[in-house]
Amino acid sequence: MASNTTTRSGYAVGAGYEWMITNNWLARVEYLHYGFGGGGNTFADSVPCGFGGAGATCGGNITSKINNIDAVRAGLSYKF
Repeated sequence: MASNTTTRSGYAVGAGYEWMITNNWLARVEYLHYGFGGGGNTFADSVPCGFGGAGATCGGNITSKINNIDAVRAGLSYKF
């Protein structure tokens, strides 16, 4: 079982566009960039090794260097 041991703050910037396809149908697309600065996240992990008897674990801390997230979302809506 892994657990996150830090809380990160950052920023989000993005842009989007929405247009009317017909009188009732709308389409939209959006791009978002989330930035969390330097460093990384450390996760406490306890992974069974598969040897060494019951309760033997391997691992310890796993560090993630993912500091940015880029997301693209699209949608289609019907207007009644």
